[in-house]
Amino acid sequence: RWRRRGGQDSAAAMSAPKPYAGPWCAFCKGEPKPRKLKGVMVEGELKRCSTCKSVYYCSKECQNAAWKKHKKKCVKEPDLIQIREMVAQARIVHDWPAILVWQHKMEILLALAGHDEERTAILREFGTAFFMTGNYPQAVLCHERKVEILGDMQRFRDQGWAMVQVADALRAGGDLPLARTWCVKALALAREHGFFETECNACEHLAAQDIEEGRVEEGIEMLRYALTVTDFVEDDEKAKFLELAVLRKLFEALLEHSSGENEELVPLLERFDLAVKASAEIEGLEHYEFLGHDLRARLHHRRGDTAKAEEELKIMHELAAQKPRAAGVIFGVGHNFAAAAAGGSFADGTPLRPVEPAARDVEKEMIEMVEDEEGEFVEKAIEVGENSEVG
Repeated sequence: RWRRRGGQDSAAAMSAPKPYAGPWCAFCKGEPKPRKLKGVMVEGELKRCSTCKSVYYCSKECQNAAWKKHKKKCVKEPDLIQIREMVAQARIVHDWPAILVWQHKMEILLALAGHDEERTAILREFGTAFFMTGNYPQAVLCHERKVEILGDMQRFRDQGWAMVQVADALRAGGDLPLARTWCVKALALAREHGFFETECNACEHLAAQDIEEGRVEEGIEMLRYALTVTDFVEDDEKAKFLELAVLRKLFEALLEHSSGENEELVPLLERFDLAVKASAEIEGLEHYEFLGHDLRARLHHRRGDTAKAEEELKIMHELAAQKPRAAGVIFGVGHNFAAAAAGGSFADGTPLRPVEPAARDVEKEMIEMVEDEEGEFVEKAIEVGENSEVG
């Protein structure tokens, strides 16, 4: 058998050294250089910067040559307690890339966590960051580990929500059959313990998957059922949040998949407006006021009344001048709002007349990284105003 596979040539090929896979010298981009040890040449290795521990050099000469540029960003790596605080703070302000800077420390943070509560918080923060940056496989792994820990803690309410998060990441990654399995698990757990909030979330995800897979009627019926479940959620703030989310998705599904005038759309809009007024003082739900105008604009467009649709968009821009932060939540989510803001068209290509946004001053709180003359990346403030691309 050995001869048939090539004899000595094949054996030599199998024993041949594998090509070097890194890391590389930060200055010359080369591999480790062979060095003499006690009069014998041995395989070289790269030396890591002792301060920041983020770059490698093949020799003292390369390190000295690179120091002029490297000293600007050579900062001592923070300790694990500081890293944990930085990750938690980044989660609060939704700075997902700042969390993923420390993903190589996640396992150490988990190992040193004093209790399961802390471990679930770490997995939640990294899992959400992976999901929001499009790394769905890693998000699934984080949420699955969280499901297991919450089950051991017998915190079944949070476990059900973690199951929905697993399903959400799987669906975003394209694994629809497995996503449905996790949603069904969450639904069974919620019904067993009477967790109406989790039941509503699971139904909402199952409905979205049904519609995505072409089972539109089943999906719409599931959304109608989820809407009835919101009436049983005890926490008023969570109940209003779920009601608004389900109403929006049900309206969009009926608008997109029904032919002609659907009698259910107007009552849904009226209920949506009432829910918006009832939740006006609830923090985090301000952007639903914008979405109400977006839904009405799409309904008017469906009826062929472009003038009324543009009027709704104009109201949205006036609200954006008053509440720029809340408007930023839906910028690019409300199809018509985003199109009108860019002077573009509706989702189906119907052109819109540009709606002039109201002038407003916003602090220069956004930055971007630009390359200077020496090839270093530095921070530069982005001008945020009525005429800027970001504004």
